[in-house]
Amino acid sequence: MNRTTGEPAMRVRRLGRAWLGSAFDYLLFLRPRQWPILTSQLAVGIFLAPACLAAWRGLAEAGIQPFTYRTLFVAWLVWVVCLNGGTLAFNSAYDQDSEDIAYLRRPPVPPPRLALYSLFLMLFGAGTAWSVSPHFALVKAACVVLSILYSHPSARWKSIPGLDLAVNMVGYGAGTTLAGLCAGSAAFSATLGRWPVLDGSVWYLVSGFGLLFGSFYPLTQIYQIDEDRERGDRTLSSTLGTQRSLILALVLGM
Repeated sequence: MNRTTGEPAMRVRRLGRAWLGSAFDYLLFLRPRQWPILTSQLAVGIFLAPACLAAWRGLAEAGIQPFTYRTLFVAWLVWVVCLNGGTLAFNSAYDQDSEDIAYLRRPPVPPPRLALYSLFLMLFGAGTAWSVSPHFALVKAACVVLSILYSHPSARWKSIPGLDLAVNMVGYGAGTTLAGLCAGSAAFSATLGRWPVLDGSVWYLVSGFGLLFGSFYPLTQIYQIDEDRERGDRTLSSTLGTQRSLILALVLGM
């Protein structure tokens, strides 16, 4: 790591530990550097939800009410912090990585209760998601199950080539977009008891994001192929190798 990228990060860590002590390491493993990416993707689903589009076009009388702001904030908190952050922390608790990992350089030693803490965070988010809408909560609950199956040693789907890619495409890619559509429908419409109106073009959007995140996934594994092989994880990239992983990423992204 060069001085340009290393020193600011170290200053932030020193400041964080001065304020929060060892608890700051739990926050680090939530990978806040990835939050803007998931926020942007969730926002795409929200603003392309038919109820939201109707409100902006003046075809509905939803308006921008306090309920709308609260619903959108809770949806963001539940999905980006509790689910995405909790998923990454849960995975780190079992991987015990010592080298750079996605969105976290020079990771500290994972805290002893990181797995329990991250699991609680995901489950807390699953319960809170019901205040957004039942449909948003169902999508959230399904992704929590996928997160546990992906990382927990009893299942460890991340060590099954192809299945690890499918989880990423369904959970991160399609799931985040679908969750945004559900949250947008809940925030801008009073029809909380029904599924949001999803036409063919919307499902193309959900599928497209699934493929897009599928194309990202091999790239997040290439740099840690050696560590995965030493740990015994037969991830997609460690099985295919660097060149074929790059080809797969290009094909999924086209």
